[in-house]
This record gives sequence, C-alpha cells and structure tokens, in this order.
Amino acid sequence: MSRVGDNGWTVPAGAKFTDAQYSAFQAGSLYVNVHSAANKDGEIRGQLKP
Repeated sequence: MSRVGDNGWTVPAGAKFTDAQYSAFQAGSLYVNVHSAANKDGEIRGQLKP
C-alpha cells in the first residue's frame, strides 16, 4: 500500500486477491487491520464488502 494523503492509502494497480482472500471477500468476511507503533495489535479495522 502507498500513502496518498493524511488519511488515505491506495493499493497498487494490478494487485490481486488470493483464492482464499477472494472467497472471504465474497462471503463478507475479508477485512483490513491497520497496525501502528502505538497499537501493535491493530489500531483500526475495516470490513471489505463485495
């Protein structure tokens, strides 16, 4: 991922899900968990919906 501003990130063009990630995405169970130095176990989590 690349930072595109104070509150934005982008995924590289051509990035692809693995078969397992795509199945999780289709099932509504794929998520992003952002970690930081202050919150090593995860600072924020967001569901990715189809």
